Amino acid sequence: MAEALRYTGVALENDLEHSSHWSNVPLSRRVALLLFLVDRGVVNRTTRSGRAGYEAQSDAVNWVLAQPSMIPYLIPTLEFLSAIQTEQSRRPRPTQS
Repeated sequence: MAEALRYTGVALENDLEHSSHWSNVPLSRRVALLLFLVDRGVVNRTTRSGRAGYEAQSDAVNWVLAQPSMIPYLIPTLEFLSAIQTEQSRRPRPTQS
């Protein structure tokens, strides 16, 4: 839980601050969505250089679009996934030796 809190509060902050939804909700809501997506297998927890991170599956957007229960939360969820994917792209890739 602490890792998810740190990730959503630090790593995703800049990507979500311009969202009309995410800029106005408590951090706990971000954590809840992240953990929900991890539980559903849409996002994976990763560790790189001893630091926890999260990576969206390649079909994450399609999964969200296929969930009727997510329709009321579609735009915020897609913004959240986009923030995860943007953060993923900024992280250095592991080097092979």
